[in-house]
Amino acid sequence: MELTIPFTVLILSIAFTNGLIDGEGCISPQYLEVGRSGMISCFFRDDFFAIVWFNSPDHQNKEPIINLQKSGTTGTGYDSGEFDIEHSNGSLIINSVSITHEQTFTVYKLTSATSDIVEHYVQVIPTIHPLQTSPYISNCESEQEICFSQLHEDSTVQCSVLNARPVVDLRWTQKYFKEGTTADLVCSRSEIRVTIWNYKEDAKSPSHVIQYALYNVKVVASYSLTDEYQLGTDGSLIIPGVNIKHEGIYSCVSGDGISEEVRSYKVEVYVPAFPVVVGCNPNQYCTIDTSARSGNFTCKVEGIRPKVQLEWKEIVSGSSSQQITFTGHDTTTDRRGDLFDVYLTSQYEIKSPKVESRITIECRITGSNSDLFDAPARFDLQYSLPIATDATQTVTSRPNFAADFNLLWLLMLLPLFLLIGSCCLWKLKAKGKTKSNNSRHRSGDTDEQIQMLPEVSLDAMQRFVQQLKIRYEGLYNAVCPVPYIRDRMYCINQVFVASGIQTMKSHDEWLELKSYHDILKNAVNRFARIILEGEPGYGKSTLSLQLLYDWCKGISPSPLRYVQVVIFLRLRQLGGVKSISQAIRQFILPLDSPFTEAEIKNLLQNCSSIVII
Repeated sequence: MELTIPFTVLILSIAFTNGLIDGEGCISPQYLEVGRSGMISCFFRDDFFAIVWFNSPDHQNKEPIINLQKSGTTGTGYDSGEFDIEHSNGSLIINSVSITHEQTFTVYKLTSATSDIVEHYVQVIPTIHPLQTSPYISNCESEQEICFSQLHEDSTVQCSVLNARPVVDLRWTQKYFKEGTTADLVCSRSEIRVTIWNYKEDAKSPSHVIQYALYNVKVVASYSLTDEYQLGTDGSLIIPGVNIKHEGIYSCVSGDGISEEVRSYKVEVYVPAFPVVVGCNPNQYCTIDTSARSGNFTCKVEGIRPKVQLEWKEIVSGSSSQQITFTGHDTTTDRRGDLFDVYLTSQYEIKSPKVESRITIECRITGSNSDLFDAPARFDLQYSLPIATDATQTVTSRPNFAADFNLLWLLMLLPLFLLIGSCCLWKLKAKGKTKSNNSRHRSGDTDEQIQMLPEVSLDAMQRFVQQLKIRYEGLYNAVCPVPYIRDRMYCINQVFVASGIQTMKSHDEWLELKSYHDILKNAVNRFARIILEGEPGYGKSTLSLQLLYDWCKGISPSPLRYVQVVIFLRLRQLGGVKSISQAIRQFILPLDSPFTEAEIKNLLQNCSSIVII
C-alpha cells in the first residue's frame, strides 16, 4: 500500500495539466461536492488585463459575479462572499457549493481594454457522495464490497444507492470463466486517463497493485508487477489461461482528472461436473424398482468447483400432487486438492402408495452457482405394493442382473420358440385353407366366425387415443428453449424452426426435402422404417415433439392426421422393458389408466394405422 498513495497523486497531477497546456481555457463539465469549497479549474496566462466571470451563459446586460483586474477584485458575488478567484490562473472559487450552483458559468479574458472577447463555458455539476461505500443489496445483511446470498427461483434482489447526486448508474453484471479460458475484466465504460488495478485474495486480505497505466499523454506509460496479467488498450485487465490461483477480488480505479470510478470483480473459476444417483448408470435413463414405502437415496457429484449443494426434487406435471417427501438430509463434502466431492443421502417416504406408482425424481445442484451446472440426474421410481406385509425393502436398478439372466434364458430358448412358431404357422395356413374350402359350401358363415383377433370397441379405442394425446400435450407444451431458464415454458409450435433435411433411399444420393412433412409423406398406410440421423443438438427431439403436436392437433399438411395411433417412446427408458405394450402402460398412460398390457396389445393389433416414434 506504500506505493499506491504517492503514485496516485503523481498520476492525477499529470492528467490535469495535460488537458490545458496546449492553450487557455477550462474543462467542462466539472464536478464539485456540495457543502465544501470548490474550484472551477481554468488556466489563463498572467498577461491579462481582466478576467470576468458570469453565472449564466447569457450575460448580456448582467453584472459579473467576479471581475479580476490588476487593481483588485470586484463583483457582486465577490462582495457577497459567495465567490472568490484564484489570482494565479483565473479559476473561480465557490466558497460553499450548493445545488443552486448547478448551471453553466461563462468566463472570458481581456488582454487590454479594447481586445477581442473569447468566451469559455463551464458546466458545473454539484455532487453529493452517499454515506455508503458501496451499493446496498437488499439480500445482504450489511454494506460490503462482496456479498454472498442464496437465491431461489422466485427471489427478488434490489440494488440501490441512497442520497447521491447526480444520478448513479447501476448495472447488474455477472461473469463466469471456465478454467483455461481468457478472462477480460472491464475497468470503465468512459474515457479515462489513469487506470490502477488492485488484487486481494478475499475480503479480509490486504490488496496490492498489479497493473497501472497512464493514457492521453504522448507516451502511454504502463507497469506490471507480474507477467500473469495483461493490460488492454482500454484499461481492461486480461488474464490469459485463467485457473484456480487467479481467484480473488479485483478492483479497478479509473479517472479522467475530474471524477473517478471504482469497479470490483470477484473472480471464481469453475470446474464442471454433474450429479449421479448411486445405483444408476449415468449413461442411460434409470428406473429403480422398489416395494418399500420408505428408504434412502444417495446422490453425488465428484470433482466439481466451486463447492455446491445438492437437493432432491419431484417432477410433478399438470395438476398432479406430490407423491413423495424427502427428510433427514445428510450432506458430506470432501476436498481433493482444488476440487470438491459432495454427497447427499436423504430418506424418502411415499405419501399414499397405490398398487403401482411411477414417480419421477431428480437430484440437482442448488445455490448461487446452480446455473453453471444445469444438468440434473433424473430417474423414475417404480413402486409396487409388496406381496407380504413384512417384506423387506427391495431396490433394484435397471438394467440389472435379473434382466441379464432373463435375456440369457431367452437366447437359449429362441430356437425352440422358432420351431413352435413354424409349426403353428403351418397349422394356421392349413386351417385357413380348410375354412376357405368349407366357406364355399356353407353360405351361413360370417366374418365374425373367422376373425382371429378379439374385437375392440370404438369407445375403448377413443379413450386410449385420448389418454395418449393428454400425455403428449404435457410434453409439447413444456419446452424450454434455454435449458437453464425454467421460469417460462413454450409450446413446441412457438419455438420450432424447420431446418434442412436430406433423405437417401436405395441409392447413394442425398435429396433435399422441402418440408419435414415429407419424411412421412409416402410412409403412412404402409409398413416402413425410417431412421433419422443428426448430430447432438440438431433438433431430433424437437422434431419428434412437433410431430406429436401435428398429430394431436390434426394439422392439415401433416400426413399424421390420417394416423389413428401414434406411440412416442424414449429409448433410454426401455432398459428391461419386455414389450411395447408394457412400455406404453409404464411410461405413457396415466397411473390410474384402466387399460392392462393385454388390452393395450389388443388395441394396437386392431387399430387401422400406427406410427411409433
